[in-house]
Amino acid sequence: NLRLEEAVDESGFLEPFFYDEAEVVAEAAAAAERRQREAEEKAAEHARKVDEFRRRKAAHQAVIDRISEYDPKTGEVCYTRFFNRDFSEFDIDEESPLAPMRYTHITPSKYTNSLGRQVYDVSDSVNILSVKIVSSDLGFPLKVYGTVIARDYLDFKCVYLFRRRREDYQLINSEDQSLILTGPTRGLVLLDRIYFEVDLKIKDDQGKKDQELSKGLCVIDGVLMGGEEHGHVGCEDLDSRLSTVEVKFAVVKLSVQAALEIKILKGDFYGEITACTSSIQDRLVLHDSKAGGVIYTTNKRSNENFSKY
Repeated sequence: NLRLEEAVDESGFLEPFFYDEAEVVAEAAAAAERRQREAEEKAAEHARKVDEFRRRKAAHQAVIDRISEYDPKTGEVCYTRFFNRDFSEFDIDEESPLAPMRYTHITPSKYTNSLGRQVYDVSDSVNILSVKIVSSDLGFPLKVYGTVIARDYLDFKCVYLFRRRREDYQLINSEDQSLILTGPTRGLVLLDRIYFEVDLKIKDDQGKKDQELSKGLCVIDGVLMGGEEHGHVGCEDLDSRLSTVEVKFAVVKLSVQAALEIKILKGDFYGEITACTSSIQDRLVLHDSKAGGVIYTTNKRSNENFSKY
């Protein structure tokens, strides 16, 4: 038997139950307000995404509309510039910031080295040999100005091959004469397609409006050429407006980029400097005084760094 003071009153473990209606109503109201706020935030986020989608779609479509034109020569509406990007984010006019000679300290290899360091592989590339107006509805000579742009897999941004203002036109006397190219300023990689955008005009000195000589897009398909074992010379033609433009190129298998420097030790140089490889004999023009001017010597020596790769 336990003494009375040692007895435990089980009712002491029970808390009294009180129903506070006001508190319950307040909690329900707070929960409803929270759900309403979350619904409003979700609706606002959805509206923001819809507005962003519409803005990006409109920005993309504006560029697509700008680069889609009717060509009277072909009778078709076609793209005149590179089109395979989201133009709400991609600037179609931005020049490629990639410089040449970026990996001169790296030895190309096809294998992972024993130290597990990053391996730099070599790939196929393209040398631009010439860009010619092989036919003209207006005949020759022609005072030509405008741009020829290349884009490759590295960033698909503008790499200029030819760029002249109206007052700096080039006189083309025949279909055998190439445009004087001042690019590319780095090697063009043939991993995917290489796109060429041509926008050439004819300067008119008779008081008439300048005419569009050629405007459009042509492509070198690197995927189709990837299976070929040897380098070769090829051409892509653009038949548009008042002419046919031929882009002549050389595919170089497993290439590396070379930079050349020529020093004029005595006298001044006016002429043309070209280069070729043992496998492809077609000449690549490195310097043409008609475009770059005379190389003058100062202090008995002059260096000429070439911007074409």
